[in-house]
Amino acid sequence: MRRTNDNPKHVTLQVQKRHRLVTIGKLVRARPLRELVLAMPYRNRRTVTTVSIPPAVLRYAQAHGAKFWIVRFDEAGICYSLPLADVTRAGWLKPSDGMPEYFVSLENFERIPYQDWPFVERSVLIDTAAHGPCDPPEGSSSEPRQLGWAL
Repeated sequence: MRRTNDNPKHVTLQVQKRHRLVTIGKLVRARPLRELVLAMPYRNRRTVTTVSIPPAVLRYAQAHGAKFWIVRFDEAGICYSLPLADVTRAGWLKPSDGMPEYFVSLENFERIPYQDWPFVERSVLIDTAAHGPCDPPEGSSSEPRQLGWAL
């Protein structure tokens, strides 16, 4: 029987995507790191080289005290960590199924010891529409610009 964690900060983070609820990750205290993190476990996916996160989820995690984004590959027993403060610098913003997301190569993450976290039953639905379609990263120009096409 799984023990349910009763920490009020520990929640799954969900968004509305493709007309259904999608769990993006969890806000939990990782062990042995002992930090509140944005946790993303991957199961049965061996070829992931880039991971993504909607800006609204990133802001929610930071506002609630998370410092790191942990990507965990359960079958391989491997974890990677990236400070949440580095996501906008290390990643690129582009639409994914009509919703903006930061895409970050795992090359920007640091491999760390395997992390464990509690089972979580509480969920938070994050309103991605309330934050605008593509908020610019801090320190960048808010002026629109056109990207060139490579042929």
